[in-house]
Amino acid sequence: MWAPTHSNSVSTYPEFEHLLDKFPSKYLVTTAIHPFHKSSLLPTLQEILEADVVISDTSSIIYEAWALEKPVLFPDWLVKDDIAKYYPNSFEDYIYKENIGYHAGSFEQLVQFVQIAVDQGVDERTT
Repeated sequence: MWAPTHSNSVSTYPEFEHLLDKFPSKYLVTTAIHPFHKSSLLPTLQEILEADVVISDTSSIIYEAWALEKPVLFPDWLVKDDIAKYYPNSFEDYIYKENIGYHAGSFEQLVQFVQIAVDQGVDERTT
């Protein structure tokens, strides 16, 4: 599941959206756009419960997913520098600097991490 935050300065939305069709067909990729960007304004709890892995950036979804023992994948190539710029010394900045979770430097690496996360679950450092 891809669940971006609503912030324009550090979000993978909408840049990541065009990559969704590039995932291998063996993966069913769902999208849980932040309620700020959808008309229903409903939270994303059900989507998190149904997901095997979560792809996000700085959204509170990160913490919700970890609380539910769901692995989180971070598309660093899209947001890492902006997080350091806009949120220095924040918990999100720490997550990115310390590579807590699965951090991908490219789309290709992110796809590799999807299978690892499905197989292994939440990584040891995150736990």
